[in-house]
Formats: sequence, structure tokens, C-alpha cells
Amino acid sequence: MTRAVILVEGDSDQRAVEQAAILRGHDLAADAVEVVPMSGITNLARHLRAVPDGTRVTGLYDSAEGRYVRATLARLGRSDPSSRATGTWRTS
Repeated sequence: MTRAVILVEGDSDQRAVEQAAILRGHDLAADAVEVVPMSGITNLARHLRAVPDGTRVTGLYDSAEGRYVRATLARLGRSDPSSRATGTWRTS
């Protein structure tokens, strides 16, 4: 069962996050963390809706996309990201 999801814009972001976890000594699979490429930030709403309630969600996006991310989160009734570059969003 997935406990946490990291939404990223694309495949290269997924590889970067997974490699960073390895370099820091984290086993994402063992921690039940899934890194999900969205094929672009404009798919954020669809991916957020697909995350089961109670699952922790965080995201990695370009700072230039911050306005779009905040607007999408507000539209879906999610909490705002904790910073302009990355954020954690609730799913319930």
C-alpha cells in the first residue's frame, strides 16, 4: 500500500527524485513512497483526484508554475504548498 506520493512534472524529474533518494540512502519502495510523473503540470488536478484519501502527497514543480499550482490546489480545496518550489498537499 502506498503511504505517500510525490507528483513530478515528467520522467526526468522522476529519475532525479529517485536518484536523489538513493544517494541519500532512502529506499522509496520500502517506505511505500511512489514517484509519479504527470506528463506536465497541467495534469495536476487529474493526478491529485486519483490519490486515495489519507495518502500524503507532495509535489515537485518549476517555480514558474507556482501560480498554476496554487490555483489548482485552491480549486480542489487542497492546502497551499509550503514553498514556491515544492509543496505538500493534503488529500482528505
